[in-house]
Amino acid sequence: MPAFAKEATIACSTKRSAVNSNTSKAPTPAPYLANLKCTPLDPVFDDIRERAMVETPYVMLQTFIEGDRDILPGDALVVGGKDYPIKSCVKWDWRGSRYLHLQLEDLKS
Repeated sequence: MPAFAKEATIACSTKRSAVNSNTSKAPTPAPYLANLKCTPLDPVFDDIRERAMVETPYVMLQTFIEGDRDILPGDALVVGGKDYPIKSCVKWDWRGSRYLHLQLEDLKS
């Protein structure tokens, strides 16, 4: 969709942790999907954050990615070399196209 392409100006990728049952260490996230574009990361509205009962030292952010990508909660979205843990991933169908609405965490500074 041309309008979405104008808004999705941020280069991004994802990381996913591989589960290894042979070790007691936490899995290290590895690059997974590359060459993606998303909309700018925006704060989640306070009412959404309150409904989710999020009281953490994190700021909740949101973005949209075009397409039906293999992105799951627990993955990380990488923007500008920074990892943002994905807390929610919801499919949106709008005007004949599919998008993913991602909610992310960012540590408060």
